[in-house]
Amino acid sequence: MALGEQQLKLAHRMQYPCSLVYFDVNDLKTINDTFGHDEENKALIDTAKILKRTFRDSDIIARVGGDEFIVLVLQSSIDDSKVIETRLRLETAVCNNRTNRRYELSLSAGHVYPDPATPITLETMIARADAEMYKQKRGTHRSGDPASKLCMDQEADLELPRAL
Repeated sequence: MALGEQQLKLAHRMQYPCSLVYFDVNDLKTINDTFGHDEENKALIDTAKILKRTFRDSDIIARVGGDEFIVLVLQSSIDDSKVIETRLRLETAVCNNRTNRRYELSLSAGHVYPDPATPITLETMIARADAEMYKQKRGTHRSGDPASKLCMDQEADLELPRAL
């Protein structure tokens, strides 16, 4: 969190855009109840690997709760969400296609893009992205269906350039 706050302050000072993506592992409790704690832990490890392969080394990935992760994406644009979504779906599909997989791993995500000229706290970004993730989860996720579509924050100014 300290690293994220520092990077956010630097982004504001330098006027470069960033975004935050909030992820939730769908049906993690069901995985735990059906297959046990070891399999739940594997699902969390697989999720972390998916996120590491989806995002750049310079982006900040953190687990913030039991089944929740955030990624602070530095120098990103709204156009990059399509690239991120494509990579996320591909990496999730690769993970799910392993022969020893007993369940389908899926993620819900909320994505926010604050105006780089307006200071914002990491806490506020997380709260907005979390709210967007829950909107997406309610709108598209049904138990057993993969869901990893990124949702945009409607309250934030939506602009940012970045190459992935």
